[in-house]
Amino acid sequence: MNQDLRNEFDTELDDLSKDSVLNPAYKKRRLVFWAIRTLIAATLYILFWKVKWVRWSLPVYVAMNLIGLLSIFGWSFFLNKKINSTRQRLEDLETLLEEDDDDVEEE
Repeated sequence: MNQDLRNEFDTELDDLSKDSVLNPAYKKRRLVFWAIRTLIAATLYILFWKVKWVRWSLPVYVAMNLIGLLSIFGWSFFLNKKINSTRQRLEDLETLLEEDDDDVEEE
């Protein structure tokens, strides 16, 4: 039973590791789209700089753009870290269960 559950968790974690969010090609595609959006926005800011509200919107756009860039790189890092910590917890739990089984058998 415990081994079946362990295999099921391992399979699920492997599936998560192969998810498109963690795929390097997906990250590269998102980065290219981010660069294109940034170039278009920079061009529009240069063209319409004389309009007062455009100048005031620049700090908001820069903050949102940096959050987007952070999500491209940070999301995969966070998910990999979470998957690895979950695997470690499962191994610790399995070790603990084996120790409990050994203690029960000795009694």
